[in-house]
Amino acid sequence: MRTFTQNGPLTDAELDRLADFLKSCKGGRAMNIEQLDGFFAALIAGPETVMPSECYPEVFGGRMSDTSEFGSLDEANEILGLMIRHWNTIARTLNKGEVYGPPSSAPAPAPRMVCSTLFLPRPLDSMAPSTSTFSPDGP
Repeated sequence: MRTFTQNGPLTDAELDRLADFLKSCKGGRAMNIEQLDGFFAALIAGPETVMPSECYPEVFGGRMSDTSEFGSLDEANEILGLMIRHWNTIARTLNKGEVYGPPSSAPAPAPRMVCSTLFLPRPLDSMAPSTSTFSPDGP
């Protein structure tokens, strides 16, 4: 059995490995790596403590025994170890009071602001907000 001693963020290769495994899960309901990242960040930032193992059915799109075929105990340890390391990376960042952003090799998009305007010609319960997008660089 392999022991994981690395504590740092996942490398691009490790993120790809985890993403490939999630794609291979049966049923087509497993999260992709971007969904996993946001899901973990939301759970960690939330008001209640959640253990990573509690969310495996959501991550894998069902019970692990039904959706995931690990080739060996080593592969199961590898995938679960990658997930826990990713969880811990997000948790460390947020617990330090830093802003967490998903790992990405793509350049960051230009800053954009979404402006929401609410007009009040009729009661609020029948209103839908009007949204428009503003970018300092133009449309």
